[in-house]
Amino acid sequence: MIIFSDVDGTLLNSKKEISFLTESILKKVIKKNIPFVITSSRCVDSIYKIIEEYHLPSYVIAFGGALIVDDKKNTLYENKMEYSFVKSIIEFLDNNFDVAWNVYSSNKWIVKNKKDQRVITEEKISKVEAQEGDIFDIKDEIFKILCICHKEDTLFIEEQLKKNFPNCYIVKSSNALIEISNKDVNKAYAVKKLCQILNYDIKDAIAFGDNYNDLAMLQEVGHPFLMNNAPEDLKKIILNHTLSNDEDGIYFVLKDLIGD
Repeated sequence: MIIFSDVDGTLLNSKKEISFLTESILKKVIKKNIPFVITSSRCVDSIYKIIEEYHLPSYVIAFGGALIVDDKKNTLYENKMEYSFVKSIIEFLDNNFDVAWNVYSSNKWIVKNKKDQRVITEEKISKVEAQEGDIFDIKDEIFKILCICHKEDTLFIEEQLKKNFPNCYIVKSSNALIEISNKDVNKAYAVKKLCQILNYDIKDAIAFGDNYNDLAMLQEVGHPFLMNNAPEDLKKIILNHTLSNDEDGIYFVLKDLIGD
């Protein structure tokens, strides 16, 4: 058995916390030497803050699948974006939309305007500080682009990005967020890759998620669980549901599987 969990809307509740019950069951999972993998579009530094706060030694899939790190912080896999390609996407965004773009390396988060309220909000959520700067400074280390949109514009911007950059993997991760990475980067590929590295059959893997960027991962594993707070259209695709992230959905699934 190996367990994968998304972060926002899944592992964390609406207060951006891991509940007592979920924390307790995950510590039992880890004590039983069952690998636990935090699988998120967040940057790796933001994920490590969760690991350190709750003392949950975990494997990490960061940037939506572009980086895999083991529980000792050793890099197992990485898939970086070409600088020229990133530059063309940023120019397209700046010329056409009111978007707060964010470009990430393993240890830097570059934005155009730190005073943009959308960036400030993202800093509070991720507990990581952005830096104003030129993406050239991280040109050889770029893992992903995050677009923070006005909610009413997100679907249109996603559509235009997919039309103009068909060689990218572009997915909506919330009603205001669009993730952009290399075409072959997604959580499903990363989950499959880590299972191969650790010699686990993906049919024995459990995964929890709540949004569109989790769909491929949930379709890949043998035991997918969609949180009840997920969009209704996803519930028609992934038929295994658990309680919401505010109702300890992860805890109740794992309690039945490994015991309380």
